[in-house]
Amino acid sequence: QLESRIMAQMTALWRSEEIQQSRQYTDLLKTQLQEAMMSLQESKLKHGETNLQCEAQRLILERELDERRMATQQLHTSNNIIEELRKSLDDEKKFKELEFKQWLQDGVR
Repeated sequence: QLESRIMAQMTALWRSEEIQQSRQYTDLLKTQLQEAMMSLQESKLKHGETNLQCEAQRLILERELDERRMATQQLHTSNNIIEELRKSLDDEKKFKELEFKQWLQDGVR
């Protein structure tokens, strides 16, 4: 009977140690899981920050592109106006030359 009590106490002690080790291992796993979750959260924040920076850069570049398109369009418009003025001046010059030739011919007569 003493032997069976000793065996029972040893088994209980062994199980108690086993339970304690299991709890320690569980606590370790919980800690590692929390660290992994925090690391994941930090990574998400960094990626989110990177995504925001990329989006901001994209918006800046789009705005610059729009500004350049508008400037190019204004330049084309200005060039068209200048070309029309040049044609108009050429036409007026030709008209004045014809007028002058006519005046010379009229004066010679």
